[in-house]
Amino acid sequence: MFIPDQQECNNTHRFVIVTGLSGSGKTLAIHSLEDMGYYCVDNIPQELIPAVGKHCNEHDIVQVAVISDIRSGADFSENLSPIAGELCKLGFLPTLIFLEASEETLIRRFKETRRRHPLSTTECPLLDAIRNERQQLNELRAHADKILDTSDTSTYVFKQLMAALFSPGEGSAHILVDIFSFGHKHGTPMDADLLFDVRFLHNPFYVPDLQSLTGEDQRVVDYVMTDPGAEELLQRLNDLLLFSLPRYDDEGKSYLTVGVGCTGGKHRSVVYARLLADFVRAQGYDVVLEHRDINK
Repeated sequence: MFIPDQQECNNTHRFVIVTGLSGSGKTLAIHSLEDMGYYCVDNIPQELIPAVGKHCNEHDIVQVAVISDIRSGADFSENLSPIAGELCKLGFLPTLIFLEASEETLIRRFKETRRRHPLSTTECPLLDAIRNERQQLNELRAHADKILDTSDTSTYVFKQLMAALFSPGEGSAHILVDIFSFGHKHGTPMDADLLFDVRFLHNPFYVPDLQSLTGEDQRVVDYVMTDPGAEELLQRLNDLLLFSLPRYDDEGKSYLTVGVGCTGGKHRSVVYARLLADFVRAQGYDVVLEHRDINK
């Protein structure tokens, strides 16, 4: 953890340090925090973080967030514990959040934005720069309080996750539950906490009148739920979530990611993701519902 002994720092004023891989969404994170009322500073050298804390302490600013990453240069340290200690003495509860994404995602983002990776040179192409940075940040990652993989996370969901983690007492008292459907043939998600496979159910793809539709159409829902095991499966999944969600909540987890997969991600998984989302909402939890492959 970022703070070696959490018992030594039980302050209520928040100081969030956002770091991680270039292209992983740190700017979006800091903008989300700013929207929540945090005083934000981008691209600050590590040695200046305590000075920001001192300034904010003197001016009674109780929610602070900064980005500090490898752009700071050679002095970028893998050990921020001394800085955490200084922030604690200033009255802040420091939190280190580390953002990352897959190589494929980072390459695509850099090509789309046409921005240069901080470690990229004529002798070090983009992929090598990404791998070098990941290796350099391994130890820092190990000390993070929260690690978020943004590879398959939409902007909307990411902002919801940030709100669940850092919003000052707003919204639901429960964890945020992100439920998404996907197709196994498009790749199994790596960042899901729970994965449910519904490929054994009747497949609407082989019904000519239903093939072009999706699980958002009631005709597809009706067909899928005629499977002899469909209702029992739904009840068992609901029971599992009913049992596990309060325990994740008690453990202090801020968000839970639940993936529901079928073959193509258009029919069965969409039906069940929607049904599970309705059930979880009815239990009083905030839910984000996504359909990753519904248009593929």
